[in-house]
Amino acid sequence: MEKEVVQQNRLKKIMCVPSEYLSKLTKSLRLSCIIETVQGANEGYKLSKRPEDITLYDVLSLAERSLNINSCIDDLKNCSRNAADTCPVRGILYDINNEFNIKFKSITVQNLLDRNNNVNN
Repeated sequence: MEKEVVQQNRLKKIMCVPSEYLSKLTKSLRLSCIIETVQGANEGYKLSKRPEDITLYDVLSLAERSLNINSCIDDLKNCSRNAADTCPVRGILYDINNEFNIKFKSITVQNLLDRNNNVNN
């Protein structure tokens, strides 16, 4: 099956994001070989990989500076109480964060497309 080419304006509308954000995201996705640019009359973007081979984690990790649910997980220095080494909440947040990442890695672009098709049908 030929991969669908999606124009930037359509992608912007679907994602509900500003043009500047979309430009940064598509650049990151291109550099990571997740999408490629299509030139010509049908100019836009298409997936470089099969949708079942791209995870939500792959995309989110490029779109966001951090996927951590609290900044203390990024760096112990971010603890406002200077107690990251002894904080019982940090350990819980760390475990929850790992569960989020496991879930993000289990969801593929194909899963999202299937879910969207079910909603629209």
